[in-house]
Amino acid sequence: MFVTLADAPEARQWPDSFPDVVVRPTAAALRLDWRALVGCAVVLIADERTDLLRRLAEKLCALANSVMVSIISELQDGPGFMWVRGAGWRRV
Repeated sequence: MFVTLADAPEARQWPDSFPDVVVRPTAAALRLDWRALVGCAVVLIADERTDLLRRLAEKLCALANSVMVSIISELQDGPGFMWVRGAGWRRV
């Protein structure tokens, strides 16, 4: 599952038909019901590092088996950060 935190107009279709959810970067993103992601692998994409991104990542980590966070403005440093249940965070 791809979750894009951006003002993008619509969801994209990723290879292998992975679903993409576009969430506007507002506090309302934290109130959404993310329970459908229990046990899933999630890729969270954002334009830049913000407090909202951190809080949304924490919320997703409480539900998903893994969360990959890619920050577009920091891609020159690598693809981002990966959290795996039982192992924690690491830079990838």
